[in-house]
Amino acid sequence: MFDWLNRNAAAVQALASVFSVITTIVLLGITRQYVKLTQELARAAREQLKFQERTFVSEGAQLVTLVDVFLGSLKRIPTKESEGDQLRTASLWKHSDITTFGSLAATVLGTRTEVQRAIQRLNWIRTTAEKVQQAAQADGHRWQDFSWDDWNRQVGEARTALQAVRADAQAVATT
Repeated sequence: MFDWLNRNAAAVQALASVFSVITTIVLLGITRQYVKLTQELARAAREQLKFQERTFVSEGAQLVTLVDVFLGSLKRIPTKESEGDQLRTASLWKHSDITTFGSLAATVLGTRTEVQRAIQRLNWIRTTAEKVQQAAQADGHRWQDFSWDDWNRQVGEARTALQAVRADAQAVATT
């Protein structure tokens, strides 16, 4: 066998060179396909990132709008004892609105104490207003048991927390 290799050394070298060239061409083709695939993946990732950024800004704008709805409702609810009868017919937000607010705020702002404070105050205001409205339908509400100081404190704290959330959400929505 060594004798044959010695006699055909030039042919063996030529065949090895041909196989080396073929292997190099195949590897070049595979590398080009890999580069194209990598470029397509990078383009898709950039498009997905742009979409996520637009979605994030859109959710920020939705949060600002929802906060504005809450603030508008808080402006219309009575804060004086002489306006107590208006509370019996006041139209307030739904619990699902507060849930949506919490979800949007978590997505846009993460965990913020202002968000939790606003949710607690909005729930307290809604629950208290519902009690007044239910009592008014049944036999009238006993206003002597109603604490206007607590009511106004909760409304004020809700406004303050919502305004802070709105400012943070506005910053996100305009970026």
